[in-house]
Amino acid sequence: MARHPFEMNCQIEFLNLTAQKQVFNQNFAFFAVLSGALSVHSDKKQFLCQAGEILLFQPHTPFRLQRVNEQCEVVSLRVHPEFFYGSYPALCTQLLSAPVLLQDTQVKQFLLLAALSALKKGVGWELICSSYICQLFFQLLQNFPVSEKSIKKYADRLYQVLQYCHSHYSQKFSIQAMAEQIGLSSSYLSHSFKRETGISVQEYVCRLRMEHACRMILTQEQKSLSEICFASGFSDYRYFNREFQRRYHCTPQQFRQSLRRLGNPYLYTAGFSEHSAQPLSLSRAQKLAEDLLYSSGLAH
Repeated sequence: MARHPFEMNCQIEFLNLTAQKQVFNQNFAFFAVLSGALSVHSDKKQFLCQAGEILLFQPHTPFRLQRVNEQCEVVSLRVHPEFFYGSYPALCTQLLSAPVLLQDTQVKQFLLLAALSALKKGVGWELICSSYICQLFFQLLQNFPVSEKSIKKYADRLYQVLQYCHSHYSQKFSIQAMAEQIGLSSSYLSHSFKRETGISVQEYVCRLRMEHACRMILTQEQKSLSEICFASGFSDYRYFNREFQRRYHCTPQQFRQSLRRLGNPYLYTAGFSEHSAQPLSLSRAQKLAEDLLYSSGLAH
């Protein structure tokens, strides 16, 4: 089955680890232990993560997971650095020097709420889940601030491209005009952006427009969908409607009218083979996550 578009940058899994698993991680990787205990080996260091604790790994960090008890159930959140390119590219630099056990209760809360949103998969769950993930990383920055040196590293041409996209996505967008302003050829700019981010400039601008349209649908009920379409930078409503449905699995009209969220039992297990982990059932995953929220005093 094709992966949901949201999972291009974020992957959330509820798993029962059944065997040792070697991972070469390209994302920010969080593991919250829901039951049992997890032994983690990374860079000649060993960590023991008990139920209720969370372990965070930097991108490009190899590690090995192994259950300690007969049963070890975890929720895994992996976020690709591309998730932050548009909002805070400095976060894509070194956030931590080593894997770390997180003690912050708010990080735990946002992780579990994001996981529950992804688990239930109601209409618009991607927006809610993204919001919790952003709050999670903002909380991390309070504990592990990005250095001024790291921020300056991203004050380069890539950052100029991102800034230009954010300033002009709601207008008629021209890669040629952007390239001339930055001082690059359009072909070099397009090639460099694709190499650094993994997506084209056009796709990035389309994502910005979609995010803007979603915010308007949520907050500006008086606006018609065609007005929102054009205000977000789209010139063709049929294209906007088609792209919205492809990305969010519902039309803009369905998204606006939806007042309740429908559960979806399908769980993704990308990155873990059936020999090393088994997905938890919907009911089991929901119970464990909600129990941990309540036992930690974090439930709404």
